[in-house]
Amino acid sequence: MRVLVVGATGTQIVDTTIAGGAYDSGTRTGWRVNGAGTSWTWKGPGTATQGIIKVGVKRIQSIPGGIKFKVSGRNGTYTVTAPELPVTGILVLDPPAATGGQCVEARFPATPPAKPSCTLQSGGATLKCK
Repeated sequence: MRVLVVGATGTQIVDTTIAGGAYDSGTRTGWRVNGAGTSWTWKGPGTATQGIIKVGVKRIQSIPGGIKFKVSGRNGTYTVTAPELPVTGILVLDPPAATGGQCVEARFPATPPAKPSCTLQSGGATLKCK
């Protein structure tokens, strides 16, 4: 899958591909699925994924075709400044370009504390969107 975060001015903050494959406890990398087959989690060290260390994808049962996703990164270089807010998160399930239409886009247009919105925390070192 492909993970993109795009700023308000069109700047690509993150653009990385998360490889498929089952979780390998030796490398601590890969995908796990819950018993119901409705939730998937990828974990990895972030070295080949621009610092992305975790991706969660969950089907929303009440919305046909709906999914919810969460992306966590650490020790990456994500240049986000106030003019780049609000950001848009894009998850492409059939990379690179979602030619089959399998993607989801999340926008965060509100001003905090309203949701959905993003805030820069820790002096700009952390971007948190909900």
